[in-house]
Amino acid sequence: MECMKVEYTHTISVEDYSKLRKSAGWSYKLFGFDERPNEELGAGMTQWIYGEQTNETT
Repeated sequence: MECMKVEYTHTISVEDYSKLRKSAGWSYKLFGFDERPNEELGAGMTQWIYGEQTNETT
């Protein structure tokens, strides 16, 4: 069996992040989220790091 960790970085608004986090059907495990102000992202935006654990049986 092989275990692979997949990570993604996504730019999302804080409001949408809160909605996704509360969604019962959300299938990704949250790794972390950066609430620091970021001029490049714009007001009310955040960088969101998430991923999922995939198991494959060989």
